[in-house]
Amino acid sequence: MGVFGLVILSIAGIGILNLMLMAVFERTREFGVITALGVRPGKLASLVMQETALMALIGLALGLFLGWLVTLYFHAYGFSYPGMAEVAERFNLPGKMYPSITFGSIFLGPAVVFLFCLLASIYPALRLFRLRPVEAMRTV
Repeated sequence: MGVFGLVILSIAGIGILNLMLMAVFERTREFGVITALGVRPGKLASLVMQETALMALIGLALGLFLGWLVTLYFHAYGFSYPGMAEVAERFNLPGKMYPSITFGSIFLGPAVVFLFCLLASIYPALRLFRLRPVEAMRTV
């Protein structure tokens, strides 16, 4: 299960990396103008990191809320699918599953996802340190 989780987190991290890298590429001209006006590359990198953190927090908040609602529903009514009862009997398990919320599911998983999002935004933020204002303003 840990390997599966790591694969999912890696795919999510690559998606965030792609999203932030494209955001930096699309705003190269604007970043060039801002840099020419005197804003330091470190401030721009901080801006990209803050943007990633804000998007991650909004996504995590929505995901936690919707996941909490789904868990509450299935905790009350349980869930099963065709053929599950027969397989569960072989392993001496009930035919219906009733999920519950744990500390790890509420805080640990989202914290790891948030960390992966921040790690994925480091490379796009570091690209801003190599930005040359005159060349950046010429890009279309």
